[in-house]
Amino acid sequence: MHRRFYLENGQNQRFNLQDLRNGALLVSPAGLGLSMSRGYELTGDAARVVSEVYPLRSFTGVIVFDGTRAYDGYRALVNFIAASTTIRLVYAPRYENASGEFLADAEVESVSKGEIRGGRMECDVSITLKGAWYKRESLRVVAEKTGDELRYDRVYEYAYSDVSTDAIEIYNDGHFEAPVMLEAEGELVNPRLSLYVNGVLRSQLAVTAVIETGETLVFCTKDDELALSKRLPDGSEESLIGCISVENDNFFKLPRGLSTLNLSADNEISSKSVITVFTAYKAV
Repeated sequence: MHRRFYLENGQNQRFNLQDLRNGALLVSPAGLGLSMSRGYELTGDAARVVSEVYPLRSFTGVIVFDGTRAYDGYRALVNFIAASTTIRLVYAPRYENASGEFLADAEVESVSKGEIRGGRMECDVSITLKGAWYKRESLRVVAEKTGDELRYDRVYEYAYSDVSTDAIEIYNDGHFEAPVMLEAEGELVNPRLSLYVNGVLRSQLAVTAVIETGETLVFCTKDDELALSKRLPDGSEESLIGCISVENDNFFKLPRGLSTLNLSADNEISSKSVITVFTAYKAV
């Protein structure tokens, strides 16, 4: 089956770019391949890489609108873009389950407006991809008290697991270190999120604060969404930056390969938490 494209906003709402009958069809996409910017130093007859940067990339294509609804479709797309403070380009290389989707943080630079010809309107689109492609996989951790023991049910967004330990093993098969996001419901007293590699503590977020029942600890190490806060019942957030030690490697990312995350606190954890891993790739 054919690959699919969508635009996604900050509320995870999508505009389908692969449905000509009901909206729009993206054709002739360009800018999906590998692109790196490297600096070299020449020593004798040999050159070695001295710097490597993953650059901004330009993604282009043509959006086709059905002639009978072309202008309405064009306005719907423009309204979606204009109303979105955050835009992501979603790319699914083929029809399969959601684990086949990749996302890139993006800015829509232009969408031309052509004339209706042959029952269709074709509009050139230019999108800047601001970072690497990534998969967004969420692991929900639910702790339930059964007798004197806590049972942790972990449900992946795209796969399912019956692991029954509070240590979560994650394999980063991407090309970069992977940012993480934690949303943990209270009550939590002095919560800690620890990263272990080969059984050795590598990094730790240690928050000296109490997250009450009804509140949520929010932590994110994605470069453009760095966050450490307490989400209150009314939806507002209170910064917790002053509640951590600057001596710790607080805003860590997961190394490539296998690592372990452990959520702990000074009290017994009996609430739900969600850990999202953003596995990033140079090309998909």
